[in-house]
Amino acid sequence: MYERILVCVDASTVSDRALKEAAKLARGCGARLRLIHVTDEVNLGLETEQAAEEFTRKQLDSGTQVMEHARQVAREAGVEPETRLAELTAVGKRPAHMILEEASQWPADLVVMGTHGRRGLSHLLLGSVAENVLRHATVPLLLVKDG
Repeated sequence: MYERILVCVDASTVSDRALKEAAKLARGCGARLRLIHVTDEVNLGLETEQAAEEFTRKQLDSGTQVMEHARQVAREAGVEPETRLAELTAVGKRPAHMILEEASQWPADLVVMGTHGRRGLSHLLLGSVAENVLRHATVPLLLVKDG
């Protein structure tokens, strides 16, 4: 079965649902659970170095809060997770790239993530990290839908 399950987390309810599903799987097969959150630190257009530093600090603080919440959700589900706060600092890289790199380097047997199921214009404008991971994943991917 699975030995290493990578879970992508953010501050959404669907992320918590995905994490709870991953925790069930991890408990059931004795797998390790790693949580990843990608902070977007690419701060194009900020006028001063001070503004860029403030933006970066806020992104890291927010990411740390997301990870603390996710760690607590996993613990309540009976699993002690590993965590990885990944910083997206290069222009042209996307969160999906960071997730796929982590899945490869760790290496994960399964990637679990939530999907908001956006359609139409919101999907076109916002894109889908889950869709990009799905298109390029080399390991199984479990998508958990919102609501």
